Amino acid sequence: MIKGVLSALMFILLSYNVFANDGSNDAKQQNIKQAKIVFEKVEHEYDTISLSGETRRTHRFSFTNKGEKDLYILHIATGCGCTTPKYSKKAVPPGEKGYIDIEFNAKQRPIGRYRKSITVYSNDPRSYTRIFVKGVISK
Repeated sequence: MIKGVLSALMFILLSYNVFANDGSNDAKQQNIKQAKIVFEKVEHEYDTISLSGETRRTHRFSFTNKGEKDLYILHIATGCGCTTPKYSKKAVPPGEKGYIDIEFNAKQRPIGRYRKSITVYSNDPRSYTRIFVKGVISK
């Protein structure tokens, strides 16, 4: 009984893979132009931030549109109010660079190491890319 159910499930999965991966939806085979966001680096480490001094740090993340279609940043989501993104909503043409400025504010954050995730949503077919800021907060 179990062998029969497992065989049926394997058949269904294999059939699905054959039809789902037959190439008919492959954008490259259909010559559909797409945007492609590629960051120079996806993580930045700030210097140690002392809560007794200036608690804000900014970093500019650079990216290139390595696709064949204009790239648009649709939305940027941060994990907390301590990270603030600034970016242009204008198109980044193929081969051109774009920037996302991330400001981190350590004020009212706990002392110690941190790593914050920023999710960048674009019209790249991958839908989103994550970039990170990290560092140490001291007294």
